Amino acid sequence: MNGPAVKDMDSPLDLLVVVVVVVVVDIVVVVVVVVVVVVLVAEAVVVVVVVVIVVVVVVAEAVVIVEVAVMKVVVVVVVVAEAVEVVVVVVVFIASLNQHCCTPTNVKDGGKLELWNLETGENCFSTLAHDASVTGIEVSGETIYSSSATGVIKVHQVREDGSLACLFVSDEVKTEHGRSLTPRHVRCMAESPVGLLFGDDSRNLKLLDWKKGHVRKFPNHTSEFSSTDAVSCHDSYVFTSSYDLDDGLGYINVWQGGSMTYQATLDDRETERIMCVDFCLRPKGDILVVSGGVDLKMWEILPQGGSSAGPGDEELISLEFRQALSLSATDSDVESEEDSGTDDEEEDEDGERRAVQDGDGSAQQWGILSWCSVL
Repeated sequence: MNGPAVKDMDSPLDLLVVVVVVVVVDIVVVVVVVVVVVVLVAEAVVVVVVVVIVVVVVVAEAVVIVEVAVMKVVVVVVVVAEAVEVVVVVVVFIASLNQHCCTPTNVKDGGKLELWNLETGENCFSTLAHDASVTGIEVSGETIYSSSATGVIKVHQVREDGSLACLFVSDEVKTEHGRSLTPRHVRCMAESPVGLLFGDDSRNLKLLDWKKGHVRKFPNHTSEFSSTDAVSCHDSYVFTSSYDLDDGLGYINVWQGGSMTYQATLDDRETERIMCVDFCLRPKGDILVVSGGVDLKMWEILPQGGSSAGPGDEELISLEFRQALSLSATDSDVESEEDSGTDDEEEDEDGERRAVQDGDGSAQQWGILSWCSVL
């Protein structure tokens, strides 16, 4: 019995079809492999990119953290430096009140001037220098200035044996116009390159040239009833306090040291009587001022154009230029009867001459510093 017929597979056409199918299958396999490889490479690239991005972000965050830490360290260093500088100024200010080897005595020994050896505590010399209590002492090398409540100023020289020789007494001192000077309670003194500056219970700051016996006057107050309790002179500037008896408030005037030209006034309208003042120029261009009295205050005068004292919220006040303080000085009380005054003054109803006052001027236009911060 014959089986079903089987087709002959060895014909050329059939072989060609088989070959084509095999080639197509191989091509598909290759394409699949290539696609798989491409996908794997792409995934690898993505992984690498992600890793790089993560590393960059981590490094950036680390840099930011380091910068913040450095900034905090810098801020701490600056704050510490500022605090140290303020402490040094206060210490120097306090030390300057006690640096002299001569001291005024108590009421029982009023008028006595004593010379002490600070190392041994020995009283080297004692003399009754004044008829009234000693109100101030200024030491410059071997020269000692002393003042009294009666308005007398004396100049002493320290001898080699430790005693004091009196070189000058201000009893017969004259103004630069040859008029006698009315003696008043001397409240402060400071030596300057051009003479001895002193303040008393009058409207004027006075400059004594004791070798010539002459006194120059500079208006330090805008009111008649006032006194100068403090004066400080160094670094080409002079700072003086002013106390107005009418309102009980005080303020500080700034002068150019060499020419004694009035520059500006520091006045926050709430400071009471100022009994002592000192200052220092700082490297960044500002001036640190310390004033003492009813309140202890530190003022920072900013350079011209400055508008902020720092990160804090200190009170900023503008320096004032008071026209009356830039004019020629006029005498007080008895002295005013002998002084003819200047063309920039006007006469009031009582016949007393007074300087024209202008409190609206700005210190900035005069080249002095423009802002002040009460620390």
